[in-house]
Amino acid sequence: MFEWLKELSNLIAPTGGEQNILKWLKAKLEELNTQVMITSDKRGNIFVEKGESDILITAHVDEVGIMITERVDNNYYRFTALGIPEQFLPAKRIIFTDNKRGVISIPPPHLKVKGPQSISDMYIFAFDELYPGDLGTFDTTFKYLSGGKIMGKAFDNRIGTYLSLKALFDPDIKNISVLFAVGEEGGHIGIKGALKKYRKSLVIALEGTAASDIPSLKAQRHVLSLNSGPVITIADRGIIVNNKLLEGIIEVAKESFIPYQFKEIFIGGTDAGPYQASGIPSAVISVPVRYIHSPVGIATIEDIQNTYRLVKGFILKHYNFRR
Repeated sequence: MFEWLKELSNLIAPTGGEQNILKWLKAKLEELNTQVMITSDKRGNIFVEKGESDILITAHVDEVGIMITERVDNNYYRFTALGIPEQFLPAKRIIFTDNKRGVISIPPPHLKVKGPQSISDMYIFAFDELYPGDLGTFDTTFKYLSGGKIMGKAFDNRIGTYLSLKALFDPDIKNISVLFAVGEEGGHIGIKGALKKYRKSLVIALEGTAASDIPSLKAQRHVLSLNSGPVITIADRGIIVNNKLLEGIIEVAKESFIPYQFKEIFIGGTDAGPYQASGIPSAVISVPVRYIHSPVGIATIEDIQNTYRLVKGFILKHYNFRR
């Protein structure tokens, strides 16, 4: 099933332009035939129900990207970033949702000209004609690496999407509800439109989160490491996880001898935030990913497998959490 993750990572689906991944998901979900009920809304969110479950698993399907804003000269275009830090942009290859390609221009070092200092100084040179509103993302291909590692783009959040899909196809899981949400990187646009329609007693958001086990960060920050297990959120900018719910997740990890680590408190935010703000207890379980929101993310098969074991164990445990 890791081939699913490879396919998901390679899909071009920046926030606001998720049509490629939504088409892929709908085709894959058709393989479940009559085992599930599938609905969608005008925003593009896909809701899948298998049996009857009090737990809603949610994973956003979009990725960071760029949007063309203006044609400048010949094949040069201005653009704005959608969730990508500016330092990751110069000299990067970009692919658009319709498979057109370009590269973000930067002066050659031989000319001894200062390079772009901000996105306002950057241009995309496109190999095909583009138009304002065209959406693209990093042109990166998934690869298997040595030591059980994988490399690709959009692990935030194609890993969460993969785990959610895997749970739907798991014959051991008879009762599960999954929301594949659009627009998280654009400000939780999809989930905000889904709050009233898709509701359960509790929500678990599955995510890829930033690993910090690199030399420049080890001495400065709380460290999340590859091969150290799933990452459990205690609190971020959007939620403080209910103690009973948090204890339930940790209990499953301990009972199943699953290594786990805690995310640095009050860092980041996910689609769990809007759900909790609407009154539904919510939690976040993530896979650590190095170099998140960059052209190349690195994760490990071991962490992904252990995260799935934790999620599956929690679903099967039937905690029957109530508001």
